[in-house]
Amino acid sequence: MASNDIDRHSNSADSGVSSHDNEMLTRNLACLAVSSPEVAARIEAAEASAVTFQVAADGALVGLVSGGRRLASLHQPLAEARSWAERVDPVETACVLVLGFGMGHHVEALLERLNRTGVVLIHEPDVGRLRAVLSRIDCTGWMDPRLVRWITDAQDEGQFTRCFRDIETQMVAGTRIVEHQPSRHGFDDEVRT
Repeated sequence: MASNDIDRHSNSADSGVSSHDNEMLTRNLACLAVSSPEVAARIEAAEASAVTFQVAADGALVGLVSGGRRLASLHQPLAEARSWAERVDPVETACVLVLGFGMGHHVEALLERLNRTGVVLIHEPDVGRLRAVLSRIDCTGWMDPRLVRWITDAQDEGQFTRCFRDIETQMVAGTRIVEHQPSRHGFDDEVRT
């Protein structure tokens, strides 16, 4: 599946697990494990959170979590992701810490905005939700381990050490922290400050 070819096989409010979902998760975790093996292991060991998936008007997959909260726009999530990524100036920024993964559309849009030369650090504490989303969306086309790093536990020194290793140049060139509003649930106040 190409990076923009989101799992269009599920156009219902289905959150069950199929062999297709397990294959997708396996591919995504293999890619993620190159730069963040402990994060991949945590996601693999987690039970998937309840996420109801739907196909938006633009064909992208969106998710709804408890209380009907959406992880991306229900109508145009890809356009929303591109608009979100425009807040980062690629001339002034070479390293971005993104608070929240949501459906991942905004992370892919950010990498495109940075011309795949900047480093994106993703902090998402809800590993169950990550498992659910990575079981349904193919991120392998854009999850380059040289450009994408992961943190799921802000207290885990090993994750931080691995995440920030070898990116000092990008950090000095310009670092920005941006929050993905639909992903805010799951972050405590200490993480957001």
